[in-house]
Amino acid sequence: MIHQLEAIFCHGSENFFYLINSLEKEPGWPEEEYTVFVKNLIKKQQPFLRIDGVLFLLPGQNADARMRIFNKDGSEADMCGNGFRCLAKKFAQISGKTSFSIETRKHIYKGFVEEEIYPDIDAYSVLLKPITFDYNGKVYRRETIPDLSEHLLFSSINTGNPQLIAKIDAFDEIELFKLGKKINNNCTVFPQGNNISFYRVIGKQKLFVSTYERGVGLTNSCGTAMAGVSLVAAQLGEVKFNQWVSIHNKGGMVKCLPQNINNELSVKLLGNATFLNKEIIVYDTKWHHVDQIKNVESYPQEGVRYYNFKDAVKYIQ
Repeated sequence: MIHQLEAIFCHGSENFFYLINSLEKEPGWPEEEYTVFVKNLIKKQQPFLRIDGVLFLLPGQNADARMRIFNKDGSEADMCGNGFRCLAKKFAQISGKTSFSIETRKHIYKGFVEEEIYPDIDAYSVLLKPITFDYNGKVYRRETIPDLSEHLLFSSINTGNPQLIAKIDAFDEIELFKLGKKINNNCTVFPQGNNISFYRVIGKQKLFVSTYERGVGLTNSCGTAMAGVSLVAAQLGEVKFNQWVSIHNKGGMVKCLPQNINNELSVKLLGNATFLNKEIIVYDTKWHHVDQIKNVESYPQEGVRYYNFKDAVKYIQ
């Protein structure tokens, strides 16, 4: 059967996605077809585009809309902070709403249309809660994990996806890559894998974060990881609760608001959602093949505006 899917190629902090708009009608595929589709789409486009994942905007069952998130390896994620903002932008355009609820596999999150994060850069946000701190019942609070590293102190937190976070003095992307590969390839301590992030304090209410994302690899940015870092740093007194934190990354910058209200922790993640192209993807489910990708509209001004924003906020490690 041939399916024609409306798709937006987009990014949040240069975390790149295809956003499939199926709000009016779901594809109706068997579960395994989503993974096959994602792998085939990324394989077809990989020589030309960086794609970290595929988002599906679907009718809501218990909320205004529903989001499914697939990583580049075809695995399904529980949440995606950068992807949520892109999906929020599309839903806001369709519905006209400025606040809404979007359900994922495990939770319902509130999304908002926000003031500009920078001149001409539209901003969207997601409120991440509940927050937990364990991985399979074990909580790590600035402690060594000998199976991973003898010198790094790790903290665990779950902001929709499980995170391991370590503060470092100087960035070593090679070490981050090695740890990310290790923790996500049949690691005995973390059998389900994990996001892993390094961060530095670079100023008052300013952090720099780099992440190896489960199912993706090294990323320009990871929304749930940056949110998790802001909360861990607030608990350590490195930034203040209930005040905005600027979090710089290889893809630009977002803002996080780590909150502690009556001992209930949450974090608001705010940043761009940049649309680059609108395309029609022709997919043949009989042969599990992406037959064609047709560009129907481009948004060059959004790309240029984000480039200017990134240049203005970039932090050299």
